[in-house]
Amino acid sequence: MQKIAFLLYYFLRWIDDTIDRNHLPKNKKIRFLLRERKVIENIFAGKQLKNLNDYETGLILLRKFDKKIAIKIKRYVIDNYIKAFELELKRNEIVTKKWLSEYAYYVGGSFANFGLIITNPNLDTKIMNGISKTCATAADLTHLLRDFRKDLRTKKLNIPKEDIEKFNIEPNKLNENCRELSNFARSQVNEIYKLFSSGEKYIKSTSSFRLRLASALFISKYKFVLAKIKNRNYDLFSDYDHSTLSEKFIRMGIVLDDILRLAF
Repeated sequence: MQKIAFLLYYFLRWIDDTIDRNHLPKNKKIRFLLRERKVIENIFAGKQLKNLNDYETGLILLRKFDKKIAIKIKRYVIDNYIKAFELELKRNEIVTKKWLSEYAYYVGGSFANFGLIITNPNLDTKIMNGISKTCATAADLTHLLRDFRKDLRTKKLNIPKEDIEKFNIEPNKLNENCRELSNFARSQVNEIYKLFSSGEKYIKSTSSFRLRLASALFISKYKFVLAKIKNRNYDLFSDYDHSTLSEKFIRMGIVLDDILRLAF
């Protein structure tokens, strides 16, 4: 499994680095993704390909380790990751709720699904899909809230058009004292908590203790971020990479609660 993880990371890191090059025009990024999608399909179909680079050749090695696991990784991890990039390249200056939820599903799902497959290769796909649509999506939405300030610096506003109108947000007047932004953050945090809660039934339904424990630790990591946002009066301009002493105690409580409820 360690070799599979390395080869997958090796390939996806290359995709990520290539797409994120600022000097690469958008049309070339799109062509690059289209090419890689074809390469991926052909590799996992077992076709013989020529002129592959080291990153693409790594996928051939990944497929040879365990074809059953490799097919799952292709479908639920790699495909999701590529779809997330395709959505990113199609994003408008102002996004919609539909775009944001789909993006969070594909990004969150790609990482969560990999963890689920590695932890329990025989996991029922219905359970995996259920966790992806709820907990994994919630995790990436939390990630977007945590990185709101950083994303804004790169001119990425991750507030849906519907919420801009609902909370009377003026995108050009956002700061730490913006009450409308705090109201949006409060609403988003509540929705994310509901997603996590609705996904717990899928975690509890599996007999794998290791999977339940890993899921509990995964969820608690993001619930801690939500707790910090709430603790700081929903200020999305705060630095959530650092925690106060009292927040560290809050984290301990969240971790213990999730482990006891979900793992045992």
